[in-house]
Amino acid sequence: MSRSSDQPLPTSKDVAALAGVSQSTVSYVLSGKRPISAETRQRVEAAIERLTYQPNAGARALRGRLTNVIALVARLSESTDVADTIPYIDTVVAQARGRDFDVVLVTAGQGPGELVRLAKRSICDGVVLMDIRGRDDRLATAAALGLPVVLIGTPDDDHGLPSADVDSRRAGELLAAELADTGHRDVVLVGETPEVRAAGFRFVTDFHAGVADVAERRGLRLRVLHPPRPGWAGLAETADDLFGALPGRPGTHQSAHTGRPDDQLDERPADRHGDQLADQPRGQPDDRTGDWPSDRPSDRPSDRFDGRLGVRPGDRPGEPFGERLGVIARTPQVIGWVLQLAALRGLVPGRDLSLVGQCTDEATLGFGVPVTNVSPEPRETARLAMSILFEALDGGPAAGGARRVVRPGGLTRRASTVVFPEG
Repeated sequence: MSRSSDQPLPTSKDVAALAGVSQSTVSYVLSGKRPISAETRQRVEAAIERLTYQPNAGARALRGRLTNVIALVARLSESTDVADTIPYIDTVVAQARGRDFDVVLVTAGQGPGELVRLAKRSICDGVVLMDIRGRDDRLATAAALGLPVVLIGTPDDDHGLPSADVDSRRAGELLAAELADTGHRDVVLVGETPEVRAAGFRFVTDFHAGVADVAERRGLRLRVLHPPRPGWAGLAETADDLFGALPGRPGTHQSAHTGRPDDQLDERPADRHGDQLADQPRGQPDDRTGDWPSDRPSDRPSDRFDGRLGVRPGDRPGEPFGERLGVIARTPQVIGWVLQLAALRGLVPGRDLSLVGQCTDEATLGFGVPVTNVSPEPRETARLAMSILFEALDGGPAAGGARRVVRPGGLTRRASTVVFPEG
């Protein structure tokens, strides 16, 4: 029997009605606690098969069929930042092994159907869902599985499922504050590809909001630069805008700019739209052009950025962007690409500009220039998620839609930060 992903999963009551027996008889068939005639058992099993009914974790335990397996569901693709994702997977596996559980990694992007398949095969006792989108079509199905499910990430609607997440807004605030504290005036936040922007990840919007809020309060001129497509090539096309007016070293400047549509660049005066990503009361960028609304036409000069070059208090009209420049990267992959683009121009972070980013301490020490960083605390977040899951498996009180948040441990200044003199 086929069923669309938006239909509720069948219950033991549905099985009983189809088989023409009581719910308690269905329970006895599943648990084996009482003898049931072969004919009745066959009717119940046929109804289960037809409805694709999956007994909940408690029923499986009664039958002695706990699998001691956790399913970790993650969206992995060619564009996945491995350095960002592996610490979560490693920690989930380590925590599971500490409780004598194994982990099956599910990477197929089949949405709700993948979760139904897992439950139907009864191959796991609980599920950890990663890469949670704002509007995630897997969650309604996950909430009806009859299995403990924990989210790593925060959706718009959690459907009553508990979650563990990191305070990404705080991470963005710490990185922007580092640039303000060290005398920077212009800041580029490397933004997101169209695919990531459309997904509505809470950890992305929170991070951007934290950067924008500090830029507004501290008087930084902020440029948010969106690559037109995934990968190195997408960011390389933005190189001229990424480094602003910074001159390359003689004989080394190799521009990677090849032309691109206007919607790759959101530029906003920090004193006007700094909190736009946080609660968006003033509107959102146009989906087609990437333009942010403006109520000051005088701030919209006719240049190739369509007027999105912000003006700080005390700025000279027409001042080129890139003075005391700092670049903020949200992932280790982007950090590495910025370092490569800078090298192509003969620019060295820590000498010609600053580069700060969100990545683990292990990742940042692997770069040619150790990069000032705030850790997204992947291991702590994954440990928290597994703790919630095992509480449920141990019969603890239902966590409901509780969201538990890990705060970043702080910022570590490294060789990629330039400390500019005051004034």
